[in-house]
Amino acid sequence: MDEAAATAVVIGEQTKMCFLPDNLDYLRAGGRCSNAVALVGNLLHLHPCIEIIDGRLIAGKKYWGKLSKVAPVLLKEFAAKHDLRKDHVYFINTPYMDENVRAALNAEAADLGFKKITWVKTGCVITCHGGPGAFGIVGAVNTSKTV
Repeated sequence: MDEAAATAVVIGEQTKMCFLPDNLDYLRAGGRCSNAVALVGNLLHLHPCIEIIDGRLIAGKKYWGKLSKVAPVLLKEFAAKHDLRKDHVYFINTPYMDENVRAALNAEAADLGFKKITWVKTGCVITCHGGPGAFGIVGAVNTSKTV
């Protein structure tokens, strides 16, 4: 049991995840941003990248524009930032995600050399924070580098 627990901790430390909401309505409803920020952010099509770091939701870089254009940029930057392994990447999606976002992510993942892509429907935490149309990226850090 101790060995399984230790392995789970290692896997957890090597796993990186982020998500982008389609709009700021659910972040506003959850008290994560004010009404004014949500209104202006929605008008400007801002999408904050929410990373899960040490079990906490942390807002990072903000992306601007249509989600189908922003999603591939996030994937490229997130994969480079964390040096994600190319054998497998997971995309998570909430209900009502635009199919153009799915297509753009699949194309970018292939261009970046990811060998396997798995789509997973989100659970309640990401869905209630991101709302309809949100998506996320989950990958494992490349640990095979030699120093």
